[in-house]
Amino acid sequence: MRTLPLRLERHGRTGLELADWLKSRPEVQRVLHPALPGDPGYTLWKRDFTGCTGLFGVLLKPIPAPAVTAMVEGMKLFKMGWSWGGFESLIVPGFHLPSRTAGKMGERRSAPHPCRAGGCGRPEGRIWPRRSDGWRRQADIHES
Repeated sequence: MRTLPLRLERHGRTGLELADWLKSRPEVQRVLHPALPGDPGYTLWKRDFTGCTGLFGVLLKPIPAPAVTAMVEGMKLFKMGWSWGGFESLIVPGFHLPSRTAGKMGERRSAPHPCRAGGCGRPEGRIWPRRSDGWRRQADIHES
């Protein structure tokens, strides 16, 4: 517990470095990290917080699902998983779907699921980088 503030600070810095680098990548549509200047939540984050963790999201430009699978399976440092808070770098791929509608619940259920209608939304990922060696994580993503 004595080293927790130092570990969280380093983890947050690694996440911000990786998020900032991903923002410049041509295949990335948007990085979702409130501590990143330019994020819609940045002003509130700056007002209410003094630090951040490394967990963030990324929306990719439209690419086929097999390409997302190949990218994730090609990574050597990132593992797939949901255990945010562990010591390994993790990534969880998915597809961004609209989660709310203006219609009633009954109307929402009767609408065809977007994946069955021919498209599964934009590819996305949740990223949890290990707290050090951000440049190695960049290389892992770039090479995959």
